[in-house]
Amino acid sequence: MPIYEFYCGNCNTIIEEILPVGSKKKIKCKECGKFRKIIMSSFLGIVKGSENRSLDCTVGESSEIRWKQIHKRKEIRDKVRKTIKEKKDAG
Repeated sequence: MPIYEFYCGNCNTIIEEILPVGSKKKIKCKECGKFRKIIMSSFLGIVKGSENRSLDCTVGESSEIRWKQIHKRKEIRDKVRKTIKEKKDAG
C-alpha cells in the first residue's frame, strides 16, 4: 500500500498515512479537526536494465546496439529541435 501525504491549511501540518491505492478516505486533522488535503509526494523505485525500457524490449540484450540506438535517436531529436529553432528565429 502506498504512503499518502496530507496537508492541513488551517494549522499548517503535514501527516503521512498508509492507505490502499485510490482510497477516497477523508483524513481529519488531529490538531484542529478539519479535513486535510492530499498533496503530491515523492516516490522511490528501482528499475533494472537500461534507462530506456522501450529499447530493452526492441533491441535486446546487446548494450552496444542499445547505445547506438540511443545516440541515433538523440541525433534525430537534436536535428528536429535545431530546425524548429531556426524556423522560429526566421519567422
